[in-house]
Amino acid sequence: MWRARAACACLVLLPWSAEAQTADSVYTLPPVQVRARRPAPPESIRRLAGQATAVAVDPFRPEIANTAVLLERLPGLSVQNYGSAGGPATVSIRGAPPAQVRVYLDGVPLLRAGRGLSDLAEMPFASLDHVEVYRGFAPPGLPGSTPGGAIHLVTPPLDPGSPPVRRAVAAAGSFGAGRLGWSQDWRLGSHWRGLLSLDALRSQGDFEFLDDNGTPLNRTDDERTPRRNNEVRSDEVLAKVARPLGHDGRLDVFHQWVRRSQGVPGYTSFQSSYAQQASTHHLTSASLATPSWWRARLRSRAQVFFDWRRDTFADPASEIGLGYQDNRDVSQAQGAHLETSLRLPVWQRLALHLDARRESFLPWRRFPAPQLGPEQQRHTLEAAFDGEWLVWQGRARLQGTYRLSREDDRFAGDLRTPYSKRPAVSGQTTYAAPRLGVRLRLAPGLFLEGSGGRYHRSPGFLELFGDGGSIAGSSDLASETGINRDLGIEFDRVLGGLQMGGEIVHFRNRADHLITFLPQSQRTFVARNIGSARSEGEEYLWHLAPAGPQPRWRVDGHYTRLRTEDLGVDIRWYAGKALPGRPQHSLYTRVALRLGGATLGYDYRHLGENFLDRWNRDRVARRDLHGLDLGVQAHALQLRLAIRNLTNDQSRDVAGFPVPGRTLSLGSEMRF
Repeated sequence: MWRARAACACLVLLPWSAEAQTADSVYTLPPVQVRARRPAPPESIRRLAGQATAVAVDPFRPEIANTAVLLERLPGLSVQNYGSAGGPATVSIRGAPPAQVRVYLDGVPLLRAGRGLSDLAEMPFASLDHVEVYRGFAPPGLPGSTPGGAIHLVTPPLDPGSPPVRRAVAAAGSFGAGRLGWSQDWRLGSHWRGLLSLDALRSQGDFEFLDDNGTPLNRTDDERTPRRNNEVRSDEVLAKVARPLGHDGRLDVFHQWVRRSQGVPGYTSFQSSYAQQASTHHLTSASLATPSWWRARLRSRAQVFFDWRRDTFADPASEIGLGYQDNRDVSQAQGAHLETSLRLPVWQRLALHLDARRESFLPWRRFPAPQLGPEQQRHTLEAAFDGEWLVWQGRARLQGTYRLSREDDRFAGDLRTPYSKRPAVSGQTTYAAPRLGVRLRLAPGLFLEGSGGRYHRSPGFLELFGDGGSIAGSSDLASETGINRDLGIEFDRVLGGLQMGGEIVHFRNRADHLITFLPQSQRTFVARNIGSARSEGEEYLWHLAPAGPQPRWRVDGHYTRLRTEDLGVDIRWYAGKALPGRPQHSLYTRVALRLGGATLGYDYRHLGENFLDRWNRDRVARRDLHGLDLGVQAHALQLRLAIRNLTNDQSRDVAGFPVPGRTLSLGSEMRF
């Protein structure tokens, strides 16, 4: 603030000073540095008729982090980790399988048919501005039906008028973890703006864990052993250019490149020493928002994208899977999205969304004999009609979406696995997915929200055909269908000088032919249909802080109680059992203090016990994780020390994989 006042004083006194000096005098003013708070995520999602959370991302915090670390702190989300820092991780929302959770990057669907589920470790992190999580009603502008919720990763909106920023980060931590990152944006002429972001993460992951040697009932042979073959190397590059076109028009083009390589250590016992997997991913997108027409009532947006990915898996010693493996699979996706919205006095807004996608999967296998293909394809056409209107003198907002989709599967060859009864069948499938949501203002700062809808999801190529390694597919899988419902109350107001708020939500979902990955052995997971299942529970969210732009302290957190039930439609003796991999209790809370240029934070995370099998015999014990972090800001330099898992809890993750104990990281961030 004092810098801004000094600059204003200089501008006022400058003409008077110039008159007192000679005409050829030249004065150089010191640079003026303007600091402002990071802009909050868009408030538009708070008006959505359903439960949603938006979190601003500062990816260049001086720590070893990725998208998985960010999401595991959000309400209703359960992150399953399969290794060390930067290792594979998937996410579940309200007990839905990870394959049901759609992930998007600037509107482009990252959950492709080629993989079937998204690995959070491969999601961009260093180039993000904020993350939007839709636990119930998802915007129709995000293509595809979202039975398990949606996660939208958003890169920074480039404004040609803002000053360029250059940032660098370096961090190191336990178990050989380290991170280097660099980001810079430029003015490209008077209208264009460019961004380049680079990030590299490394981890050895050689932590110790308790190995039961495959005999969980015999404690005499348990021993502590280091995790082997668990190293991770990840590199990310994102380049983006943007130009405003006037009257809310905008052109954005970006390209993302991600390269990863990692060891495949196996489940717990019988660790592998040589199995390796790697991936290379390219994603290019161009989005054009046309200038608004007809007194800003008519808006249109078009987007095209091309997605290419290569996955390799090598198991030269036959340690994982069904013998010697050397696989190279290529997945591609091309698509286009077109939307037009019209604002009217009565209906408020009507919109039409059209989507077309072509996805392909080309496998290459060396075992039992070198073979390329055959290529598997899926063509999808979608049309979504969206309406939003205000009723009851503007106190109630209603939103409705009707999505009509047609999928054309073109499968070739007989790629059945030992776990399949028949090969995958080609053909067309047409289905409708209606959704309805409401947001009612009961009082200032008090809202009632609810939504419900029907969904359909076809199995992905990974679920159908597997990867030839630790994941075995089932080519005879049926498509998932189901109904999701939720109802909640949201409160957010300033009372007594405190900004306080919270949510209480009840949800109830049913899925038929639910697809889930079940342990088949110590080394292999197989995709299976569960006839019918029900998930229901409650979410409690809270936040409390002094009112003002920069509060000196803040408390926030969430608790989720989840109850799942296998209805036993396909195998009746499973009726009443809990679904595997879904903790009944999940709690996260954080307390943060700001003391001058230093910040101190404490967080606590609790995960209740859960099961690994449908029979509910193999249990994963509860976990209680405590963390501390200390940050110090000195001009353009920031230092941060973080300790996770203070009590060295070395239980297993919800999927049964061993996870690290106490970890430390120290990092620095520089702006220049």
